[in-house]
Amino acid sequence: SKSLMMSLIMGLCAAAIFLAICSINLTAQGLYQDEASGSVFQYKERNLIKNLLSFDILGNVVSPIKSIAYGAYMRFFNADFSVYSWRLTGIISVCGGIILFCIITYGSLSLFSLFLFLALLITDGSVILSVRHDWGPVALELVFRLILIAVWIRSQLKNAHVFPKNAVFLFLLFGFSVYLKQSSVILIVPLILMVISGHNKYSKRSYYACVLAFSIGILPLLLVNIKTFLK
Repeated sequence: SKSLMMSLIMGLCAAAIFLAICSINLTAQGLYQDEASGSVFQYKERNLIKNLLSFDILGNVVSPIKSIAYGAYMRFFNADFSVYSWRLTGIISVCGGIILFCIITYGSLSLFSLFLFLALLITDGSVILSVRHDWGPVALELVFRLILIAVWIRSQLKNAHVFPKNAVFLFLLFGFSVYLKQSSVILIVPLILMVISGHNKYSKRSYYACVLAFSIGILPLLLVNIKTFLK
């Protein structure tokens, strides 16, 4: 549809601008500890399935999703590690999140509202700096937050009659966000507000489904803790 096409074009333009801003002199500040240690190389030596099943490969990192993705890139394309491409991985993931946000919310937000949101996002200095240097890391977390907000907006403004199903997806996303970074547990407050602000009444089955979805999302973190406890 025309609305989807316009939203997609705006998303692509915003992603391209964000990529251009964040990639300027990307290596100017020197190496960080994880870049200097070369720990990402172990992900190149092992196949993708083994990397995904080895939740605590680095010992102090619970969910090295970015490292797994970059390791797969080095393995499949026989590429060497470079600081520029490593840092670009997080930036590109956020660009993908921006595009997904535009696709999910098409028809739910006016083009002006979407433009205003994207303009504020890609010009926010804290977003640019944190994604550029992946402090936290925040790049993947920002992607999940964008998807979470987009699903909520779509469920509220476009198809509120199926919001319980979207609530299950939101809790699944929340659980996986906590797995990626445990500080994401603070999202429980806005998530509860999102759910109770819906236009539908929930059955007990809906609440059980939300709890189950959250449990599935957080399952890798639980497995890590169980494995550590049994050692």
